[in-house]
Amino acid sequence: MKILMRILVLMQLVLATVALGAPPLPAGWRHAAWWDLGGRDLGDVAADFNGDGHVEIATVAVRDDRDIMGLLVWRGNAQGEGKWLVLNEQKIPSSMADFDIEAVTDDDHPSKSKLLYCLAARECMVFTWDDKAGSFKRGVQARKQKSKG
Repeated sequence: MKILMRILVLMQLVLATVALGAPPLPAGWRHAAWWDLGGRDLGDVAADFNGDGHVEIATVAVRDDRDIMGLLVWRGNAQGEGKWLVLNEQKIPSSMADFDIEAVTDDDHPSKSKLLYCLAARECMVFTWDDKAGSFKRGVQARKQKSKG
């Protein structure tokens, strides 16, 4: 039991350190915790989503005042300035068994990554950066089955 308690304390310290290094979320939002995600613990996803050579941060956040979860992306620059963009908001699903978030290389634009936000077993929302619009655009794609082994 003592070992378990030490592990839990160590995990809290690590999580607190990581949270302090990230920009604060917009007012009303908080980082999703494992209990919000059906017992899963997902970290932030860092990738260059717009091809500018700077890493953006995607995270899942929760608004307790409205029972809403959202996908937020920090779009910053080399000076550390930037802002959070809310890409998706929805009621928290009753099951998070199929939930996942990941960055994958955009085959059409190798300098950019696409952001996959999967809530269902068969399909994912995919967010790609649109240079002309200066914002993310949302689409849907079939979910690839992860290989077991």
